[in-house]
Amino acid sequence: MLARDPKRTEAIRGKANVYYDRNEATLAIPLYEQYLALKGDDSSVQTDLATMHLYAGDAPKAIAMYKAVLAKDPKFVQAHYNLAAAYHEQGDSAAALDELRTARQFATDERVQQQIDEMIAKLSGAPAPSAPSPAPAAAMAAATPPVDSTLTPFQQVVEQQLRSHQILGPRIAELRWTGPGKVEARMREFPMAQMPPMARTAFEKRMVGYLDDARKAHPVDGEVAIVIVDAGSGETMATITP
Repeated sequence: MLARDPKRTEAIRGKANVYYDRNEATLAIPLYEQYLALKGDDSSVQTDLATMHLYAGDAPKAIAMYKAVLAKDPKFVQAHYNLAAAYHEQGDSAAALDELRTARQFATDERVQQQIDEMIAKLSGAPAPSAPSPAPAAAMAAATPPVDSTLTPFQQVVEQQLRSHQILGPRIAELRWTGPGKVEARMREFPMAQMPPMARTAFEKRMVGYLDDARKAHPVDGEVAIVIVDAGSGETMATITP
């Protein structure tokens, strides 16, 4: 049975994540719901599901779901941040700022802290939006974090692309450059091995596109690759080359 097959269950999540990345909310929502029905409590997936409802235009439902996550996990930064996006989408800049400031208190990653600080600065005193955008949380939940200015132009472009990726970005523990064109992306809770073939192919194609775009804009000598590594075990899950 599916409920007794952890690998298949994670495959459902992997497929849902691909639809999330494409902003295909109507396809992602039932898969996230199926995953949660089998796995139970999972703050990260519940937050992703809420964001898909936000993208589908149901901000009240998304807000209720973010609040439910935070009721049991009040220090979950991503839920605070996405709730801020939902409030901002509804034109409530004051509530959005409150959530961003709360997220800032609990954020421990320096880059996440910088991203939140930028959004606080952007929203402070800014007028509320006059109408909903096609992708409600795009300006906030998918904002590109700053990158290290000491990196080469090629490396900066790749880091920006990886960190702004809606699924990959929030799960990056560390990016290590082991060569001019080779980066090791150390991931938290990224079930790449459980992705179904279609989902994995789409994901890897996107990563190849990142490398190709960066290399065309900023030629680099030597090997060009993204190595996906599990941060907990140190296991290499994939090596992606153009």
